[in-house]
Amino acid sequence: MKTDYHLHTAYSDDSIYPLEDLVKDAIQLGLKEICVTDHVDYGVKYDRDDPNRPKDAVLNVDYPAYFDELEKLQQVYGSQITIKKGLEFGVQLHTVDVFERLFETYPLDFVLLSIHQIGDLEFWTQDFQKGRSQKEYNEHYYSYLYDVISRFPHYSVLSHLDLIVRYDKQGRYP
Repeated sequence: MKTDYHLHTAYSDDSIYPLEDLVKDAIQLGLKEICVTDHVDYGVKYDRDDPNRPKDAVLNVDYPAYFDELEKLQQVYGSQITIKKGLEFGVQLHTVDVFERLFETYPLDFVLLSIHQIGDLEFWTQDFQKGRSQKEYNEHYYSYLYDVISRFPHYSVLSHLDLIVRYDKQGRYP
């Protein structure tokens, strides 16, 4: 069965893909089941209703609108494709509690767990790697990943297991 469980839409800060267009395209491609897993990265992103968010803040998913639209699309396209509700959680140790609350608040069929940053330091900007040797930042990344999955059990799949490799300007660490 053709499926895809790692999909991002305009509800995610890294995509402009309208959710309904994604569903239509998935049907066109012959997928039988999808799960939309838009990004949530507490620590570096904010919820829309957070009174402390800066005006130029990068925002997490608009949860009410996201889940409402997913439910509507399930009704409209449910005879053609199974649409699951998911999110990609960019968990950090200091954000475990807020992700616990999020997990308890919304009905999720699937959760991708990712480490997109550590200590609110991004990999893609090299902020996390700065001042560390390749050995230090790689070993810290994998140790941190282990610590997160030890503390946060509410995930379906560990995503981007080697995300640090994508942003390693020194090449692949042996």
